[in-house]
Amino acid sequence: MQRILIVHQICAAIQSIGVCRRELEGQKQWTIGKCILPAILLHGLFDFVIFITSFEFGLYAPSNTNHDDQSKDANVLSDDIAWTTADGSLNYLLIFLNLGLPLLIAAAGLIYYWRESRSQTLRLKSIDEQSDVTDQVEAVV
Repeated sequence: MQRILIVHQICAAIQSIGVCRRELEGQKQWTIGKCILPAILLHGLFDFVIFITSFEFGLYAPSNTNHDDQSKDANVLSDDIAWTTADGSLNYLLIFLNLGLPLLIAAAGLIYYWRESRSQTLRLKSIDEQSDVTDQVEAVV
């Protein structure tokens, strides 16, 4: 899941908004900590969900292979995730936790980036317009 989602790129983009706010907009109260905190929270939550679901559902999945003379029905350390329940039907909770929840977290990060980026674009345009007016007044004087 980590390889198909662009969480690292989203986190870098979120950090860049904070850095631009500090350096281009002149908001010096935006320290490095404030710049990277949203990205740290997004990445941490994403990793937490992936790791906890992998541990909970994948570490001790029922295995159909015989490991060291253990019975076929015993729970053994396995790389396989049990996508089905005991009666053979799909485990929809597992599918949602392993696939849906990370997708929702990545989408939330992308939406946060788009919203902040749009706000920053408007702020930068306003700063640019103010500097154009100032340049024109200085040229007249």
